[in-house]
Formats: sequence, structure tokens, C-alpha cells
Amino acid sequence: MYGKKQKDQAFAKIVNTAMSGLGIANNGITNFADGLPLKVAMPATLAETVFISSDYEYHLLTDDTGNRQQQIAQVLLQGLNSWFGL
Repeated sequence: MYGKKQKDQAFAKIVNTAMSGLGIANNGITNFADGLPLKVAMPATLAETVFISSDYEYHLLTDDTGNRQQQIAQVLLQGLNSWFGL
């Protein structure tokens, strides 16, 4: 989700592309004209990484390994690295 099209949309697209590697339903990006993305000067996005109403995701998140949390962190880092050209 992005706040301001000019400032945030491109960043949100890059992060969303990286998140496609999580293997969960991806509904793309949408405008969210409220909250933090509107209040900061830098590009911002809100990433919905999991849906805990999904039994599948719930089990991945609660298996005591931390693997799913690590996967999520890695794809978000990948999106940031892509944005900054690293």
C-alpha cells in the first residue's frame, strides 16, 4: 500500500515484487491515503506480509523455528536493496 502516488508508488511496486517470493496470495498494491505514508517525506509503503487468519500461515509462524519470519525479513530486505540499487 502506498500513500502518495508521486512519492510512494514506485517504492511500493518494488517491495511488492520482492514479496511475490513468499508464496502467498498477492493482490498487488493499492493506495492507502492515511497514516504514516502520508506523513513522511521519504518514500514509504505498508506491507501486508501474512494473514494470520490463514491456517497455513498460522502454522508457519508458530512452528518455533522462526523460519517464516526470516523469510519475510529477507524478501523485505531484497525489496529495499532493489530500491537502493544494491
